[in-house]
Amino acid sequence: DPREYLPFLRKLQTLPELRRQYEIDNYLARSAKALKHLHALEAFDEVKQYAVKHSLYREALELYKYQTEQLTEMTRLYADYLYEQSNYQEAAIAYESLGIYDEAYKSYQIAHRWRESLYCALMVPLSQTELENHAISLVTTLLEEDKDYLSAAQIQADNLKNYPAAATLFCRASRFADATRILAINGLQNRIPEIVDSGLAEAMGSTTDFLADCKAQLNVQV
Repeated sequence: DPREYLPFLRKLQTLPELRRQYEIDNYLARSAKALKHLHALEAFDEVKQYAVKHSLYREALELYKYQTEQLTEMTRLYADYLYEQSNYQEAAIAYESLGIYDEAYKSYQIAHRWRESLYCALMVPLSQTELENHAISLVTTLLEEDKDYLSAAQIQADNLKNYPAAATLFCRASRFADATRILAINGLQNRIPEIVDSGLAEAMGSTTDFLADCKAQLNVQV
């Protein structure tokens, strides 16, 4: 029944042009166009609410790219949205761009971006004890979830100064020269036989077992 639209049409006739265009596009679910009208009306609070409601963060950021204060507010809203959507790496990048390093280092950690996480933790700045605990947490994740022994070794050496642990992890990553070097330059030559030589022996044992398995499979096929 066309009569049901009469109140809406009468309302439109009373509105200024830009507000009328917004109401029409919003009613027709043309959200991106409606957002532009709100921007043209300089109704920033409404823009924020509308962008959040319709997830139009990128569109809003584009509209305010030359207005620093509004751009900062919209970027923060977008960063929070990305975090809520479990898009932790992009959220971390947004937080970092705003200098919100406390949120950035935590988000980078969840995203398994250890280098960026350590940098932002330093920029907070965390206390020495907090930094050490954070580095230990990163090492744990790298070992248990990523099996990234090389990165874990770098954190042990550079951030935790635990050179024997770093050398052990370098060996697990088959970086025996790095293991030897990190021990030698830190005056721990006496630990080389214990750590590096045993690491080499273990690697050789694994290689021998692998070759034996390959030979057994070939014999079965022949």
